[in-house]
Amino acid sequence: MKRRLTGTLFVGVALLLTGAMAAWACTNLATLNLGQPQGQAGQSVDVTGSSFATAESGGKAVQVRFDGAQGALLATAKPDKAGSIGANVKIPANAKPGYHIILATQSTKEGPAFGTPARASFLVGSAPATSQAPPSGAPAAVADQGPSTGAIILTVALGVLGVVLFGAGLSLFVREVRRRAVLAPERESR
Repeated sequence: MKRRLTGTLFVGVALLLTGAMAAWACTNLATLNLGQPQGQAGQSVDVTGSSFATAESGGKAVQVRFDGAQGALLATAKPDKAGSIGANVKIPANAKPGYHIILATQSTKEGPAFGTPARASFLVGSAPATSQAPPSGAPAAVADQGPSTGAIILTVALGVLGVVLFGAGLSLFVREVRRRAVLAPERESR
């Protein structure tokens, strides 16, 4: 009886921990999106974001900065009730050509808001042109189209495999506990 209770308790704790891990893994991090990924110094760009802390949850205004947390303040935006922001920012006129970071930070009473800062890259000027053709037999460069579908499929497959292996291990553990309970010699009193 004691072993059955231990096994049931183990299964209950495992299910509770699995649920907690899934809830933690699904927590949203703040995101930042630009209306256009490149432009010229002095140009205006629309910035949107989501998953910021709302005023109801203690979140303060979001600061949008250029080139880091201490960079030029481009805008301050107050998240709506869903945690979304929107602003129109002007790229600094003295920005040098090349890639720059636009950063959105937020704080709460306790410190930095969970899931922040959010980042987006912005190219001032035009993309650098390749000066020569790739060597014979080498593949031509392909523009980055975002996350690779193969990487996403691999991540999902590994997650499913992890859950299946956990379930198989738990099943074997429970079966072993039950087998030992049946095979355990009963004590005879004389």
